[in-house]
This record gives sequence, C-alpha cells and structure tokens, in this order.
Amino acid sequence: MLRFAALVFAGAGLSGPLIRVWIWPWIEAGLSERTASFVYDLMWYLWPTQLLGLYEPSIGSTGAALLSVAGNVLFFALLGLAVGAAAQWRAGLLFAFAGLCGIVAMIAMLGSGFSLAHVTWAPLSVSLVLYAIPVLLVRNALPKRQDETTPRVRRE
Repeated sequence: MLRFAALVFAGAGLSGPLIRVWIWPWIEAGLSERTASFVYDLMWYLWPTQLLGLYEPSIGSTGAALLSVAGNVLFFALLGLAVGAAAQWRAGLLFAFAGLCGIVAMIAMLGSGFSLAHVTWAPLSVSLVLYAIPVLLVRNALPKRQDETTPRVRRE
C-alpha cells in the first residue's frame, strides 16, 4: 500500500508543472488578468517546490526546472508515504487529509503574507479538491476489512 500511495501522489505532484506547461502560453497570449491570477495561485498551491527555480542563475534554466519538478514529485511521494501509512487505520485517511489541508493552508498563508484578507480562496478551494483525488484513490485501493465485507445478520 505504501508503494501505491507514493506512486499515486508522485503522479499528482506533476499536476502543478503540467498545468503551467498547458496553460501558460494562453496566459502570455492575453488571457484575462483574473484568470491568470487564479492559475498562478493554483500553481502556487499545487507546485510548492517551484521556489527551487530560484537556483536558475547558478544552475541554468533547465537545471532549475528539473530541480523544481523533481522536488515536487519527491515532496508528493513523501506525502503519499505518509497517507499510505495512515491508511492502516480507519480514521487515518481523514487525519492524513486534514494534515494535507493544513500544509496547503500554511502555503496559502505564506503566499498571502500571513494575512487572511489576502488569501486567494478560490484557487485554495480548487487545490484542496484536487488534493482529495489521490487520497480517494488510495482509499479505494485499500483491501476491504473483514467487518465491511461480511453481511450483517439480524438476530431476533
């Protein structure tokens, strides 16, 4: 289960970079400022390691991009290991998802200068829904517990 969870989350770690590759040419071509801001903030929540791109002056554009994407995949794989480990308990996935939401909320607070008035709520909400997808995939891959597979018999 740990390996599956890590692979699912590592794949999810590519969502931020893929959104950037897919939609950025449209933003540069003149997409509305409001939409561009939404996408930028969504990428901030889905690609938290994009800050590693700051190494560009010392390692070059390609190296910084690879470092940033690989860092995001590794970060998400580690999150997947934590979620997979928590999946052993009934409430474990709920607590793991709450922890994941807490991490994303911290990223939101960092991006807003620790001011709730400046948090971009729409991209944050969309990112939390997107973060729920790999958690649900891990949940659906769990083997059924004995008490969930046996039918309940009414005793009279």
